[in-house]
Amino acid sequence: MTHRRNALFALVASFTLAAPAPLIAETHSVDIEQLELSTQPWLKDWLHLPDWVQFSINYTTEINANPLGGDQQTGTYTHNLAINSAFSSGFGKGESDWDELDHWTLAVTASQRSGTSLSHKIPNQLAVQQIYGYGQTFRLAGLWLERNQSDDGLLKLKLGKFATFDDFASSPLYCYYTNNGFCGQNWGIPNSLPVLAYPSNQYGVVFHLGSADGPRVRAGTYQINPDGAVPGYHGTDFSIRPGDGLAQFVQLDVPFSPLAPLPARRLESGAIELVADEERELNYVSGLPQAGLQLGGWVGFWEFPELNGGGRTSQNNKGLYGLVSVPADAGGLALDGRVWVNATYGLTQSVQDVPNTLAGGWIGKGVFRRRPHDALVVGIANANWSRDIVDGPIWETALELGYQVSLGGNASVQPSVQYIFNPMGTGQVDDPLVLGLQVSLTL
Repeated sequence: MTHRRNALFALVASFTLAAPAPLIAETHSVDIEQLELSTQPWLKDWLHLPDWVQFSINYTTEINANPLGGDQQTGTYTHNLAINSAFSSGFGKGESDWDELDHWTLAVTASQRSGTSLSHKIPNQLAVQQIYGYGQTFRLAGLWLERNQSDDGLLKLKLGKFATFDDFASSPLYCYYTNNGFCGQNWGIPNSLPVLAYPSNQYGVVFHLGSADGPRVRAGTYQINPDGAVPGYHGTDFSIRPGDGLAQFVQLDVPFSPLAPLPARRLESGAIELVADEERELNYVSGLPQAGLQLGGWVGFWEFPELNGGGRTSQNNKGLYGLVSVPADAGGLALDGRVWVNATYGLTQSVQDVPNTLAGGWIGKGVFRRRPHDALVVGIANANWSRDIVDGPIWETALELGYQVSLGGNASVQPSVQYIFNPMGTGQVDDPLVLGLQVSLTL
């Protein structure tokens, strides 16, 4: 199985890393048509909310089935309803007109989840539905104050209760995929350090320092309180217990080049064609994030149980993670694209369930030229469990191919095919083929 896994990574790497970068253009004047998706939530206008209020609701559902493999062949449904609100006097003003109060935002988010996990039925570890987990119930997802960008290099100050991976070890690239081995964060971290992912929360304070267009450094300190994930608290456990720990994260972000629209024109057929800058008729904005490098690490201070069953504990939990993404249109296959690779490496593997992970893939926008905002995605994710787990799993790998159909900036439909190698990491469950459909709508 090890040889098969290594061959899969080599195949994906040889395809993606050979892809050339697309043309990058300078920003042009606003009188040139901007071909980009509008993501303005509709509810704000429908409800006639004032300028200082932002409000949106997102509904995402996933229907998945495994016609082949696993302990049983079945299908399941799950959904996540996300309610997001923010309040700031600065929303209705330009940044140049901000007073001190205008820099501050109060954010309140909530989530309601329902449905059944297909991965519990297969079974496998890299969950094939990324919106399942932390209890299928209603909960407060986040409550925090945030100070936004200023001229003194402080890009963000954030304090309150929120998920760790809102700010660390995450990227907008990841949730173009539907498998939890990709979507959300470097998968190994919450499985090796008991900090919480969305929609759970814990106390935290985060600083972002640097330049909006250049290198940035962020640092965060979080409460370690696994009880915060208990569904019965509904995200409203505001207590601080004597046995709680602390986790410190530090991350460096280095953008490779300014994010700029691509020069393009519209053909008589309605298709979009990239052109030389001097032939530009419109600005094509794919919506893919800026390419760059992300390097980070964590240190945890708590009574971490040793995994070998000896009843001993360790006071430390340390690890490193990283992400690199580069522009890649796959030899003209797409209008715009990104190749990306991320990894996690645990430095105290005796207390880390999943110390080592590796994932990567390619995302291409505009493979079909009449559909410039659709996305074709391919990715592979691998998780390696600690050898200190007695008779535990060893490794599991997920392969995903999907196509996201954009129905405007507020809606999408995404069919996907997943194949799970070595489910549960034991070699005792047949590899499943998983078919999925994700539907997302933002109001």
